[in-house]
Amino acid sequence: MPKPKVWAEDIDEILRVISEEQAQLLQLAEEQHALFSRSVQFAFGRMERLDLLTRGGFGRHGMALCGASPLDCCATKDGNEDSSLQEVFQDVPDHADMLLDGHDQSTASHKMEAVASIASTSRTKSKKSNHSKPTAEDLLGLDNFIDRTKAWTDLLAGMLVLINSFVMLVELEVEGRAVGALIGMGDGPILDDVSPLFRTLDAVFVFVFLAELMLRIIMERCRFIYDVANWFDTLLVIAGLVDMFVILPMSEGAEGQNIVMLRMVRVLKCIRAIRLVRTFRFFRGLRVLVKACYCFLPSLGWSMVLLLVFMWMGTLVLGNLLQDFITDSANNFEDRVWIWNRYGTAYRAMYTLYEITFAGNWPTSARPVLEKVNQAYVIFFLIYITIIVFAAIRVISAVFLKDTLEAARNDDETLVIERLRNKQKYVQKLQEVFHAIGGSVDGLITEERLASILESPKALAYFQTLDLDVTETSALFSLLDNGDGEITQEEFIDGVLRCKGPARAIDQVALRADMKQLDAKISQITRALKLPNPRIES
Repeated sequence: MPKPKVWAEDIDEILRVISEEQAQLLQLAEEQHALFSRSVQFAFGRMERLDLLTRGGFGRHGMALCGASPLDCCATKDGNEDSSLQEVFQDVPDHADMLLDGHDQSTASHKMEAVASIASTSRTKSKKSNHSKPTAEDLLGLDNFIDRTKAWTDLLAGMLVLINSFVMLVELEVEGRAVGALIGMGDGPILDDVSPLFRTLDAVFVFVFLAELMLRIIMERCRFIYDVANWFDTLLVIAGLVDMFVILPMSEGAEGQNIVMLRMVRVLKCIRAIRLVRTFRFFRGLRVLVKACYCFLPSLGWSMVLLLVFMWMGTLVLGNLLQDFITDSANNFEDRVWIWNRYGTAYRAMYTLYEITFAGNWPTSARPVLEKVNQAYVIFFLIYITIIVFAAIRVISAVFLKDTLEAARNDDETLVIERLRNKQKYVQKLQEVFHAIGGSVDGLITEERLASILESPKALAYFQTLDLDVTETSALFSLLDNGDGEITQEEFIDGVLRCKGPARAIDQVALRADMKQLDAKISQITRALKLPNPRIES
């Protein structure tokens, strides 16, 4: 039975209305997609110019790097279109597998490989400059009870080494006064009266260092043998034990003519003085200086080779030219002896040029040659002093300074501590800024309050000193606010820390991933709206 005509006309009208609404929705989705694409392209262009050219703060659209979504970055003033788009996206499922396509994955992989390469190069340089480096667990703060105990043990050992060194200085002072009294150089104690006291103190320190060494072996176990400083400590402890149990008993029973045994006692005392080197590993400032000295050792070696070549050339020139003056009997004998003492042999001439090069007292060795021999030697000394003493020495000093600064920059522990200290100072400044801006009773910042503060050019300049661009107040407030219309101190500090500094590689990769995800959602909506009209059977 055919349907009534009225029902057929109503169905046609309904289909026509549905088609019009579907076309409008499709057109709106395409406009939103085009608007989103233009906004993202514009944001990427601004981001690349800021990151590659200025390397400074963020521009007006640079807030996308601060952790905000691309929708927030391209938000308009009224925000109606983006709010409606967000409502549409709430019902669309997430497609995690569509975040990055093959090209994007390749680009991200190349970026990560570049970052890893830079990090590997930095670690390689740091290994060259530091022979005793903290482990990765120490740098990440993943230390356990043994590591914490070892840190306190190292500090205690460093203090004991300083006390032992002070006792050795006092011992030397007392022994020197006693020896001076023996030769009639003032009053002093009797050597036999004070020696037992210092021997007892030395024995106490030897046993203390032995206990400290055993404790270190128990804590570090297999890692003990891989540290050169531990072998050095072991050598010092063994030398102290040999001095206490072997050398001292033999020297007490020996007669005064046994000079060899007495010299061995003095040598072992000198070795004990090397314990001061152990203090370098326990204090960060001293450790950085030692590592810097270790870093420029290759440059020092090649610098000495270069200077040795120049001094060798000068030795050959002066030695050969002055031989005629020394052998000429017509010259003054005292002048000939003076010239021979300083330039007569290769060894003497080389040592004299070494003094001229490093001691700075070159006039005392050069002027007598000009006055006693010939004024023509001024040409040699002018060339040598200008090229070697003035130019070469300063260039070598600059190389040492560069190596020292590089060693300080490549010290991992120093970098970690310095960055934590700088971050703490920066957070303190942000806290002061927050308390200065917060004008409400509860200490929160509203958008009106922030806008009124940023109208001042002085406030804008101060925010720029904090490496933060605040040219758009509404955009900055939307980045700092969590949506309740007020900014707390935690939100303010966390948001500024995210927005601080230039764009990073991880920010660019994250922005690209968000953009691909949103593009996939819009494409899905577009495909859903392009479905054919449902067929109604008559």
